[in-house]
Amino acid sequence: MSAEELETELRYARSAIWTVAQMGGESAKLLMQYIGWFAPPNGKLSFEQIAAHLAAVQAMFNDSTAAEWKAALRQMLADKVSGSLKMPLTNHLPLEDYLTAARAQQAHRQPENAFEADAPSPSPAPHAVNSSYPDGTQLIPKPTPPPAGKAPSAEQKARAHELCLAMKQACRARGAA
Repeated sequence: MSAEELETELRYARSAIWTVAQMGGESAKLLMQYIGWFAPPNGKLSFEQIAAHLAAVQAMFNDSTAAEWKAALRQMLADKVSGSLKMPLTNHLPLEDYLTAARAQQAHRQPENAFEADAPSPSPAPHAVNSSYPDGTQLIPKPTPPPAGKAPSAEQKARAHELCLAMKQACRARGAA
C-alpha cells in the first residue's frame, strides 16, 4: 500500500470513527454490527467502505429516535439469526423498512391525542391481576451498582511495578534452571 493510499485509508478511518462516536452507546455497537453485515463471506470491509456505509445511514439515524433505531436493528439481528434476513446485505433498504416498522410500532404505542395522555387511567379492581406473574410474586428491584473504584495512587502503581519486575525476574530464573 502506497503512502498516498494509506493516508486516504486513514482519512476514511477517522471519518468512520467520528461518525460512530457521535452516535455513542448501544446505538454505536448495533450500528457497527449492522455495517459488518455488508462484509463478504470470509472478508473484511475497507475503511473507505465502512465510511461510505456510515455516511449512508447517518441521515436515517438522525431522523429516528434512539428507541426506533435500537428496535429496528435488534429486529434485524433477530431476523439475521433466524435466517430470514439474507447476508451479506447489499443496500440499506432493509434498514429503512425496519425503521418504518419501528416508527409505526412506536406511534401505535403512543396515545392519539394529548387528552388521552392526560386522562387518568382507570384504577384496577381490588383483586385484578395486572401482570403475568403468579399472585403473591414480588419483584425485586435491581440493586444499585457499587460506586466506581478510586484510581490507584502513585505509591500503589510503583509497588505494582516492582512486583511485576520481581515476578518477571523469578520466571526468568526458573526458565534458566
